[in-house]
Amino acid sequence: MGVIFYLSSQTAEVSSETSGSIIETLFKFFYPGFDGLSAFRKEELVASLQFAARKSAHCSIYGVLGVFSFLTFVSYRRIAYSARIFISLAVCLIWAVSDEIHQLFVPGRSCEARDVLIDFCGSLLAVFVMALFSRCVKSIYKRIKTVTQNGSDFQKNTGGCGMSKKELLEQNIQLFDKLTAAEERISALEKQLAERDNEIIVLKNERERLESKLNATPPLKALEAKVEKQASVSPEIEYGAAVIGKIVVEAAKYINRVTSRGEQEYTKELINLILGRTEVAKSEILGIVSSDAAADEKKRGADVQLEQAKDYFESIIAQVQ
Repeated sequence: MGVIFYLSSQTAEVSSETSGSIIETLFKFFYPGFDGLSAFRKEELVASLQFAARKSAHCSIYGVLGVFSFLTFVSYRRIAYSARIFISLAVCLIWAVSDEIHQLFVPGRSCEARDVLIDFCGSLLAVFVMALFSRCVKSIYKRIKTVTQNGSDFQKNTGGCGMSKKELLEQNIQLFDKLTAAEERISALEKQLAERDNEIIVLKNERERLESKLNATPPLKALEAKVEKQASVSPEIEYGAAVIGKIVVEAAKYINRVTSRGEQEYTKELINLILGRTEVAKSEILGIVSSDAAADEKKRGADVQLEQAKDYFESIIAQVQ
């Protein structure tokens, strides 16, 4: 406001010289042949841009006033946001009117409604841009706050303060060790399964050979019972297989959430962590359902592995956010 008052206090002659010198400087910078023109031609070119330069200066300096006015009143949170915008514009308009009235008392200057309109348009544009920018910043802040709040809620749900990056790294190291052991265990189980399959094939071949005889003997009946027992699958194993399928589906969902975020530096590592945790859960469930525990305990153990896998997947997503 002080700068505007000072510029308005200049007489018409001084103001014209100031704007003329600025225009001449711009011509020298953007018009290489300007220095070679005659003095009359120079004055003619400068005069042709006097009006546009002065009105642009009016609009620009009142735009700066609009920015400062907005920043001043936008922090008054006890009144509505729209009221803060209105007050900011009202201050600019009042100062534009008072500035034109002030020019009535300056030699060579005049009071024009057109200048008031130009001044106010500069302030209006600046306040609009600042309000739009403020809304964008507020929206981004709310989004960040929501993501942070969700992460805090997740940490509370997983027991107190949750896991730090160091704790998560230590847990990942432990999981990699478990994964290595699980792979060895799976390899041993697969070997046992292959041996069992070979045994079943031998028993089936023996059954077919014995059935080829017309008279079935008691040993053949016993052999049939053994084959059926070997080939049958217990309900606990079927339940464990179903839980493993659920874990695989959950892992696929979280992998999709990681890859949907676009190009990230650690996307491949995150996917490997999710896949590794899936293999660990698979190994644990296979060990549970093949143990000598009761059927209900086997099912509960499989369900616990499912929930632990989900919690780990959520912790991975929370650390990314």
